[in-house]
Amino acid sequence: MIDTGAIKQRLNRHKKMVEDCEALRIELNFARQKYGDIRSSGLSSTGKGSGPNTDKVANRVIVKMQLEERVNKKQEDITRDEAELEPLLDCLKPAERLLISLRYFYGSGWREVCKGMYGGREDYELEMDTYMNRVFKMHGRALLALAAVYKG
Repeated sequence: MIDTGAIKQRLNRHKKMVEDCEALRIELNFARQKYGDIRSSGLSSTGKGSGPNTDKVANRVIVKMQLEERVNKKQEDITRDEAELEPLLDCLKPAERLLISLRYFYGSGWREVCKGMYGGREDYELEMDTYMNRVFKMHGRALLALAAVYKG
């Protein structure tokens, strides 16, 4: 029997990268909402002196810039990692490839994956459990196929 443990770990490591990046994006959006956009932060090149308010604004700008840098670096890491994983997906059927992409590249939960794949069907609401089982079985087949070609 083919061991899927290594490919599961590899895909979950990628999924965690996606989730970490999403958490950083949420934090950055929160900072932008709370403190405003960097371009409208009130800093100007006229140099209005230094005081507690200027330091506070400068610190907020620095925090947002650091968050932006972290998000950009995380996204670059994700892009690089996806480029490594993409060739493995060539062994999958189109539906299996979609499932793996939704789950691990987009970081979707199982219900979201199921809805993404089958939500447009007329009987989706009535047969959601059946479709969910179909997703789980397809996921297992996809992992087996990936494990057969993965050299981790």
